[in-house]
Amino acid sequence: MCFRPATASSTIQCPQCGSANPDFAMICIECDYDLSELTKDTRAALLGSEPIAPKAVPLPKEAPAPPCAPTIAPPKPAVPPKPEKLP
Repeated sequence: MCFRPATASSTIQCPQCGSANPDFAMICIECDYDLSELTKDTRAALLGSEPIAPKAVPLPKEAPAPPCAPTIAPPKPAVPPKPEKLP
């Protein structure tokens, strides 16, 4: 899987609604206008100079901490058997 860090990019203004879209957008984020069919010259004319900052991605909520494990006493040491007395 490739990882590309989020970076700011140029914007392209939608000819239908006027909203700013990333310059690589194929569809307007506001009105769903098809930006992919714009000619190279029209696209160049609609490019703005102000970059769009990438959208913030919400972080997942933290999982609750697991409950503490019950305390278990260590086993008692084995007591060796007493030696038998010989007669």
